[in-house]
Amino acid sequence: LDVTITVDPGKVADFGRVTVSGTDRVRPDLVEGRAGIDGGRIYSPKVTRRAEERLRDLGVFDSVRVVPADHLDPDGTIPVDIIVSERKRHVIGAGVDYSNTEGAGAEVYWADRNIWGGAESLRLSAGVSGFFDPDYSEPDYNFAAKFKKPAILDPMTDFTFRAEAFRETSDAYRATTQEGEVGLSRIFTDTLSGALLLELENTHIDEAIPKEDYLIATLTGAVDWDTRDNKLNPTKGMNVHLEAAPAYDFLQDQTFATFKEDISIYRAVDSDRRFVLAGRVQSGVLTVDDIRDVAASRRFYVGGAGTVRGYGYQNIGPRNKKGDLIGGRSDFAVSGEVRYRLSDALGLVAFVDAGNAYRDMLPDIGNLKVGVGGAIRYLTPVGPLRVDLAVP
Repeated sequence: LDVTITVDPGKVADFGRVTVSGTDRVRPDLVEGRAGIDGGRIYSPKVTRRAEERLRDLGVFDSVRVVPADHLDPDGTIPVDIIVSERKRHVIGAGVDYSNTEGAGAEVYWADRNIWGGAESLRLSAGVSGFFDPDYSEPDYNFAAKFKKPAILDPMTDFTFRAEAFRETSDAYRATTQEGEVGLSRIFTDTLSGALLLELENTHIDEAIPKEDYLIATLTGAVDWDTRDNKLNPTKGMNVHLEAAPAYDFLQDQTFATFKEDISIYRAVDSDRRFVLAGRVQSGVLTVDDIRDVAASRRFYVGGAGTVRGYGYQNIGPRNKKGDLIGGRSDFAVSGEVRYRLSDALGLVAFVDAGNAYRDMLPDIGNLKVGVGGAIRYLTPVGPLRVDLAVP
């Protein structure tokens, strides 16, 4: 068999006119602006995929498709139709959970996904946790209101507001907190985004060293660079998160700052992308002379599913002579995974985690707690479900 295939790619074309179909309550100009498909930009399927992702992230659409026409306009550009299907405006939900170390919990919430037609969202939630915890007779709680308005200054800039009251218990402290936060977040490019947040927090620390009240104002600046091919189950690319947060405590007359970095990288080693190597490095620094000068909830701890598996949540860090966990001025954690996809729905993972929190501002990376284990990933249409088993 002798086959000749001739491919005619056609002319190189820029994006042209954009139309929006399927909107009901959402304003079409918001959809067009958020898609970011500007005229004069060379057509690329990668650009249309990113536009679909940005529109889905608004949370108001069941489906989003960016469809190029099968012909060029007379000016040589390619027209594009953005086809959307809106989700139901209101949603209510509830959930329960149980942990053999922290007891039982429950949560209920209500949300409006599109208040005024501009994808403005409001979410109200209430939850309790720590029922049947033998260490405390009173459970933890959380009440929160979160508001978001997209396209506040331009199509890519969002405004957020959050008010929250909660009690949180860990091995190191019990904190009763009321806080409010306003912020702006912006999508700069397809891979770069950032945020600026101003928070005021009133906290009473109990069951910690020392027991104090704190009134803290924090200005947080964050930058994210994300080149992953899939945010929930990546096979290539990397994600870099950098954060700086200067703060002032009015009650303790204390100025300090927190710096954090979190870098993840993914690499498939075969053409079918069944074998994926994944690595993650996290670190942080708290600029304070004496760790007791800041609230226990602001100090560094490691341990648990997000840092060193095989140890309890926030159970690793500096302790006093009595063995009480007091937290550190810095932390460092590193993780490596080998992922293998058995089928379209099932995957296996082997991993090693290491990390610690330290009294000094410079982490001593030679003194690490290590956890090893294996995991199963069940790949669902909405992302992977994870079951990890680890030992220290």
